[in-house]
This record gives sequence, structure tokens and C-alpha cells, in this order.
Amino acid sequence: MKRKHRYPLTKKKDKKSSRKNVKIIKVQQKSIDEHKSISIFRKVLKIISKPHKRTHLMIALFASILGFILNSFDEMELFGIKVSVGVFLYLLLFYAIKFLMKQNDKLKIELSGDPNLSYASAIYFKRINRNLNFIPCFIASSYFVIISVILGFVKINFVGVYSLLALACVVFAAFIVFQQYIYILLLLNSIAAIQKTNENGYDKLMPDRTCWFLFLERISYVYRNRFIIVGSLFIILFTLFSPVNTIEIVFYDKFLSEQYLPLLFSWVIILVAIVLMIPASSIIRYVLLHKIYNNLTEQSINLYQKLYDMESRITVKKSEYLEIIYHIYDRKYKLSDSYAWIIPSLFSLINFASVIISMMADWKDIISST
Repeated sequence: MKRKHRYPLTKKKDKKSSRKNVKIIKVQQKSIDEHKSISIFRKVLKIISKPHKRTHLMIALFASILGFILNSFDEMELFGIKVSVGVFLYLLLFYAIKFLMKQNDKLKIELSGDPNLSYASAIYFKRINRNLNFIPCFIASSYFVIISVILGFVKINFVGVYSLLALACVVFAAFIVFQQYIYILLLLNSIAAIQKTNENGYDKLMPDRTCWFLFLERISYVYRNRFIIVGSLFIILFTLFSPVNTIEIVFYDKFLSEQYLPLLFSWVIILVAIVLMIPASSIIRYVLLHKIYNNLTEQSINLYQKLYDMESRITVKKSEYLEIIYHIYDRKYKLSDSYAWIIPSLFSLINFASVIISMMADWKDIISST
């Protein structure tokens, strides 16, 4: 007669849990190994973030003086405004990268108390440090340099080459910040998929006050705002400094003009990657944070529900547990009262309006000339 296993379900569950833990440990170990052999991309980030803020300020000042000297030989239209916007973008982006490096060190500590969160953190650090991150930065820099030449933003002279080099550096840094914002959203998505976290790793009475949750909320908020500002400045630069008539080329000349395809493609990128991306990414961020919050509240409610059910008769403790459950339910939808979506939507509308106004100005020129 064959002996039956007494606890087949428990063993199966333990085996499954064990496999998951082994997977988490492997990813964490791989992340540690990769951290020891620091990628070139991470080295570049360290070089950028290492100097003091005053050093970046001095670099921007030196570059501005050099630009004005070169501009005295070959004058560029509205050069002072372009330099001012470029310096502002430079300082904003490099301070953002400096902020990123500091916050990533804190993020690793905040998410280290739970194996599931550590697993999500390991995937996140693997993404942000890989050398493949160079590819979109180089593509974007090359594209905007080539477009600037094709559309006649700059002439090929001393000040023109200077402007193109400055543009390439700013776009390169902008895409580092943009990628970071995308990776933060991917991290939120990974954490939102976690149904259960360590009971000691979050605030059971007020899940929205959990340290790592507040940290994720703040860092994603900061990067969302940096993305809004940088995107808005790029739109302003493109609409103000474009010397070509957009309406005439896109709707009249079309393929007769060599500027048609690059101009059309550039406007599509601006409308999709900036104007629409600002509100869309903000909604995604809000939904993911809300899902994480709901998972934490659900876990707290289940925990206190078990404690409530364990009390055989009505006692003071049972009443306390019931009161806590109602308290958590009352707090459950407080995050939904947030009006943070108004800011990105407003900026998106302003950016879209600036695009339309720029095109209307071109339309007015066509009418007056006919």
C-alpha cells in the first residue's frame, strides 16, 4: 500500500515560493556583479554629477563668453536669447542628473527591506546603468543636429559649429533625464504588480505614509516636472527660432521642398513625444501610484480582518480591529482627490497653443503675400 503525502499543497506552494526567492536572489546577485563592473554609461553619469553646482555654473559662463566671442565674427540672429535659453537648459539638465544620482542611492536603501521590492529595484538599476542607454541619446543628438542644418537653424561657420555642439550636449543630457523618467514609470509598474509586501515594510494603519511609497511619489513627481519644463523649452526653441514657414512647406510645397519631410517629422515628434506625452505619462504615473496604494490598503485590511476573525467573541480588541478596518477604508480613496493632473494638462495646452500660434503666424504671412 502506497503512503500518501500528508501536505501536498503546502509542499507545492513552498516549492513555488522557493523558486521565486531563488530567482530574486539571482537577479540581485547579477545586479551586484554588474555594479562592481561599472558600465561606461554609469561612469559618464558619475562624471557629470561629480562637479559642484558652481563648477557647472562656471562652465556655462565660460561657454557663453566663448559663444559671444565667436558670434562677433559671424553674427547669428537672436544669439543672446538662444544662449540664455541654452544656458538655462544646461543648468537644469545637469542639476537634474546630479539629483538623479543622489536619489538612486536613497532609492536602493528605501526598497531594500522587502525581497519583492528589492527584485523590482534590481531590475530598475539594471535598466538605468546599461550601455544601451547611449543609443537613444546619440540618435536624438544626431537627429537634432542634422535637422538644424537642413532646416537652416544655423549656418556652417564658427558660431554655427559652436551652436551645434552645444545643442548636441543639451539634447544628450535631455534624453538621459527623459529615459530616467520612463524607467521610474517602469519601476512603478513593477511595484504595482506586487500583491503582497513584507508586513514590517509599510505603515499598516496609514499605507499612504509608508516611507518608500512617499519617496517614489516624490521622485516621480520631480522627474515629471523636469520633463514638462525641458519639453516646453524645446517647443519654445523650435517655434521661435525656426526660420522656415511651416504652413507653406507642409500644406503647399510638400514634396517640392527638401525641408518637407524633416519638418513634418519634427512636428510629429514634438506633438507626440512632448505635447501628448506630458498628460499621458502623468495619468500613467497617477494610476500606478494609486494601484500601489490600493495594494497596500488591501493588504492592511486583510491583515486586520484576520485578527478580527481570530477573536472568538466581541471584545475591546475586536472593536478596535473593526474600527481600524473602517479607518483604512475611509482613507482608501483620499489619493483620488489629487489635482496634480491639472499642471501637466495646463502645460500641454500651452505647448499645443504655442504650436498653433506659430502656424497661424505663418498662415498670416501667406495671406498677406498673396
